[in-house]
Amino acid sequence: AASRRRMLKGCGAMLALPWLDSAIPRAVHAQDKAAEAVTGVPAGRPPVRSAFIYFPNGVWEKSWTPETSGRDYELSPTLQSLAEVKDDVLVLTGLDKKHSHGGDGHYAKTANFLTGMPVTKTTGKNISSGGISVDQLMAQHTSQFTPLPSLELGTEPVISGIDSNVGYTRLYGSHISWQSPTRPVAKEINPRLVYERLFGRRESDDPARSESYRNLLDFVLEDARQLRPRLGRDDQFKMDEYLDSVRAVEKRIEFSMQQKPRDWQPSAALGETIPPRPGVPADFREHIAIMLDLMVLAFQTDSTRVASLMFANDVSGRNFSFVDGVSGGHHELSHHENNEAKIAQYER
Repeated sequence: AASRRRMLKGCGAMLALPWLDSAIPRAVHAQDKAAEAVTGVPAGRPPVRSAFIYFPNGVWEKSWTPETSGRDYELSPTLQSLAEVKDDVLVLTGLDKKHSHGGDGHYAKTANFLTGMPVTKTTGKNISSGGISVDQLMAQHTSQFTPLPSLELGTEPVISGIDSNVGYTRLYGSHISWQSPTRPVAKEINPRLVYERLFGRRESDDPARSESYRNLLDFVLEDARQLRPRLGRDDQFKMDEYLDSVRAVEKRIEFSMQQKPRDWQPSAALGETIPPRPGVPADFREHIAIMLDLMVLAFQTDSTRVASLMFANDVSGRNFSFVDGVSGGHHELSHHENNEAKIAQYER
């Protein structure tokens, strides 16, 4: 246990650590073993985490849905990237939301993605997703155990106004998490702000001056070095792996925020419909990768047990020309009208 003086000294910069067996007092180990003998539940079992990941505009189902079922099912062409973790993946089919049969093809399906309830058709004055979303219902039960009740992430800012084609407010396409039927939960799209929400930053830092910013690990690394020799071999490996992963995310965020002058400038970011904001990576793929890594860190440190991520807002016109053989926007290609060329790009 840390002394009071050491604890107060370290409060200026603190970093959540993963669960380390070496840090558990022997008395607690004994209590866990006794409880396990009575309940039959292994001690130290990791908590259940839930992440809800959303992408808009649907999929080409013939390439998405596996043709076979059971333990030895064959991955579909679109799901082939899951081959290495196939034994840990369940692909659920036959699911439906009866309250999504009505309304338009987008907003009435996105707003109730995690509520399953009827969505009120409105231009914005009386929005309703029909109920609380399942992630927020989970957060009500797990928030007592974690610093953050839940973590809501995205890549595109909230869009307001009315989609005159269907008569729905565009707010419905920007949210999947709802604290109540009329109150969506704000999502964060800036990786740096997500990082600071998880790990904090010193009040003396001036985020406008990159030269004055010192990464969180710089403040805690010395303490980590002193702690490391007192850990078991497995925990030393776990700590090294964890600190490396935090440092890697920091470096990627810092790089994405830099605006280095150069003679040659690339063309506009492949038809991006939403200009990058300060601190938000211009490369959509890197943005997604950082957000996913931050979600993993949030779970690894037990900062939260519930998270959601919107790859993009519904009806997003994001251009996917960075994919070989694709030249159009996702939303445009989803309305393929059975055109084989568009279907091929939509599938990719």
